[in-house]
Amino acid sequence: MIFFGDVCPGMRILELGIGSGALTLSLLRAVGKEGKVVAFDQNDRMIKRALKNVKEFIPEASLEVRKGDVYEGINCEEKFDRVFIDIPNPEKVVQFLKGVLKEDGLAINYCLQADQLQRYVVKLKKEGFYQIETFETIKREWIVDEQRVRPRERIIGYGAFVTVARVPREMVTS
Repeated sequence: MIFFGDVCPGMRILELGIGSGALTLSLLRAVGKEGKVVAFDQNDRMIKRALKNVKEFIPEASLEVRKGDVYEGINCEEKFDRVFIDIPNPEKVVQFLKGVLKEDGLAINYCLQADQLQRYVVKLKKEGFYQIETFETIKREWIVDEQRVRPRERIIGYGAFVTVARVPREMVTS
């Protein structure tokens, strides 16, 4: 997600749904000391776990965590280069993205279910986002030895979908 979101040092990132903080850690490493990550979550337990994990690996992280229900709105005055979304109903926040993204900013969404993906992408299109790309992530082990190169017969795990979309300049609200 970091690669496809084209995250660079110095960027300002908004994360909707902090979870355990695993993505947060990667984002913090990518933006470096000059950048910043602002993360929203409404679950106290997840916020506490994420903060513990981040402090363990990056004690001086430039991270601000805010508690709030992003389905009701994203309470931010500042603009962000990228918004990373990992919440159950991402289509419900699309209407707020143009208010928090900078010109040509990217929204990067991670979801597990195809119907969730469909609702999100349809809403992006209705809201005028463009360069919308979706791909599936899946881990598949391979057998490699002197006699063969082939995938394992069974895939144990799951796939997920990543969607990257750009907000047009004319849609950005001040």
